[in-house]
Amino acid sequence: MAEEYLVIDGLEFTYKGLFDFRDMLRYIKRIFTQHGYTILEKEKEVKIKPTGKDFYIEFLAEKEKTKFEKLTIILKLNITNMINTTVTIDSKTRKLNQADITAILDAWLITDFKGRWTAPWYFFLKTLLRHGFTKMGERFEDELINDTNTICENLKAYLNLHRFVEAKPA
Repeated sequence: MAEEYLVIDGLEFTYKGLFDFRDMLRYIKRIFTQHGYTILEKEKEVKIKPTGKDFYIEFLAEKEKTKFEKLTIILKLNITNMINTTVTIDSKTRKLNQADITAILDAWLITDFKGRWTAPWYFFLKTLLRHGFTKMGERFEDELINDTNTICENLKAYLNLHRFVEAKPA
């Protein structure tokens, strides 16, 4: 049976302003793949309101380190009151989106995700390793923390690219 260790719980940031929705989703997928993760969209929910669209998107990113250990990052995006705006940048007109974004990242270290250590002999070895020497998967904990913080900071930096652009409502 797989064991899950929560390494980072609820690393959160908020952003209010302009961004390109499609480009942001592409950027999220690209940044995870650059760090060696395979990413999939676990959940997507859209609500249309008079004030704008609300999105909830959950991404699941995984990186296998060994046959027994993998790193998992869950990114939850909550986008509220998204509206389309027209922006003039260097005398060129671009269509961007304006919304409030809340991003939450959770990082998990999962060991024995294929169930190979469930036999009695392996169970004894796993208990000995866990309590006698070191926590299984501890060597990848620093990498997971570093990856999660780097992805969070890069996403913040991407969103702040549009911070100083003047918007005109569409």
